[in-house]
Amino acid sequence: MSWGRVLFVFSCCCASGALELPIYVVHLSGPKLTDQSFIETLNGSASRCILLLEDIDAAFRQRNSEDVAGGLTFSGLLNALDGVVAQEGRLVFMTTNHLERLDPALVRPGRVDLMVEFHLCTKEMVSAYLRSFYTDISEEEVAEFVEAVPSGALSIAQLQACFLKHAHTPLKALTEIKSVIREMVGH
Repeated sequence: MSWGRVLFVFSCCCASGALELPIYVVHLSGPKLTDQSFIETLNGSASRCILLLEDIDAAFRQRNSEDVAGGLTFSGLLNALDGVVAQEGRLVFMTTNHLERLDPALVRPGRVDLMVEFHLCTKEMVSAYLRSFYTDISEEEVAEFVEAVPSGALSIAQLQACFLKHAHTPLKALTEIKSVIREMVGH
């Protein structure tokens, strides 16, 4: 499911123009990624940069596991991030679909300074986003749209994709959203 985490990182870092740093996106579950190749990747990046580690929960299953996806170990990840081989000047973002699977050593204070959790939309969020996107939408259309979207059914990223597709036609967006929800519940 699309949550908008990567867009959030790009928005935080690039939208204001305040951080003019290169962004490196690293997929930790790559089949050829090892401790050594991860360190080489980081060493090949700019000394001052933004490092986006996507789906960090998929990099490995357990701290001491021999069953390592792609060969990157937990120890190798920690050493690369803030061990002897780590470089200062990097702003590191990590995304996950499963916060509960992350080892506490990975997300401890000092290694992770801020966590932002993305939740599925409430009806209030749908209403607010709808009004901000379609500024000339009627209250009746808002009510119909909000009624059609159950709380906790969609992410903001899903709404945004639909709204962008139907930028000038909120009723077409509503029709598509209803179809998506029907598919989700199997009707």
